[in-house]
Amino acid sequence: MDNPENPTSVVLSDEQLLEYLDAVEKKTLDYLDTLSDDMLYSCPEGCRFTRMELVLRQYRHLSFHTGMLNGQVAVATGEFPMWVSDADKYIDDGVFFGRYRGGQTKI
Repeated sequence: MDNPENPTSVVLSDEQLLEYLDAVEKKTLDYLDTLSDDMLYSCPEGCRFTRMELVLRQYRHLSFHTGMLNGQVAVATGEFPMWVSDADKYIDDGVFFGRYRGGQTKI
């Protein structure tokens, strides 16, 4: 399901996706809990990057996929996804969204 060149008919339910998210979160936190400061500055065997670099690269990777998903939603719906933030409500000040959206999204 992770290869766009190999489409699948499988559709995961919200419950399945949330269970997967919980499992990934647990596995990630369990791994991070095993790392000492010294380990963060060392490279795993056969890898040219330190563990710290690898962790930080995962943040970049996640941001990349979030952007790709937001782009797909914009193309499919004609609207950008709502941002989640520390604000207590959704705010569209017209500057950020207007600057990048500039009208209806074209396919």
